[in-house]
Amino acid sequence: MSSGGGYLFDNLSKIGPWLKSSPHVRFFLNRALWETGYPWTHLYPTPIEAIFPGIDRMTEPVQIVYPFERLRGTSMELEEVVAVASIARFCKSAKVVEVGTFDGNTTLNLAMNLAPGGRVVTLDLPPQGDPNAQNAAPGTGYEGGKPAPFQRRQYVGHPAADRIEQVYGDSARLDWGGLGGPFDLAFLDGDHSSRYVRSDTRQALSVLRPGGIVLWHDYEWRSVAAPIDRAVQRGERIHWIRGTRLAVGVFPEPQKSVASFQD
Repeated sequence: MSSGGGYLFDNLSKIGPWLKSSPHVRFFLNRALWETGYPWTHLYPTPIEAIFPGIDRMTEPVQIVYPFERLRGTSMELEEVVAVASIARFCKSAKVVEVGTFDGNTTLNLAMNLAPGGRVVTLDLPPQGDPNAQNAAPGTGYEGGKPAPFQRRQYVGHPAADRIEQVYGDSARLDWGGLGGPFDLAFLDGDHSSRYVRSDTRQALSVLRPGGIVLWHDYEWRSVAAPIDRAVQRGERIHWIRGTRLAVGVFPEPQKSVASFQD
């Protein structure tokens, strides 16, 4: 085994190749920050077992399907999928609402870990686009209100597909009251602007059962962290799950917490 100095020297000798692979360097530097925190985030990463005591000793198996069918930088990392599925399994979630279907990998893994008789309602922009969507303006990344491109919905043809309901529309304009709540868990990974994070969170809280859970992906984005951090400062119980980009909140009185995510 190399000494500390030797290890450092061996890695510094790779600076040339690193500079040629800057996207990969940024990715792995960010992975380190998922353990220690970003300068602009209010929350410090917390071990998942400290947030959900006993989750690390759960005896029920967590089922993960299609673990390697993911796109780095766009899909959830495998550790993140495991964390979300484990929370759903540990908390015996039966009804889940998701914003941002993308290719449906997270949707499918949530469906695999529901309580008996459970279902996932997943929201996404329609494939043909929704020009009336609030994020459809040029320069937003969703011109014409079209969703992020993907090859296929991974849940199509899978036996768990009958536990999944796909709903198309702009999450800021949909009638969430008609989605079949109250929900045990909401997973928010749609538009990452602060406006949509606030809107999606308010909508999710409006249909969440007392004691329900909200999970946000990409907390390391400034635009995602800002409304979450403000809610923490207003007294909400929210944590950043260490080693992931996930923030998670438990809401004893979700209707009252809606005010914490006002503009």
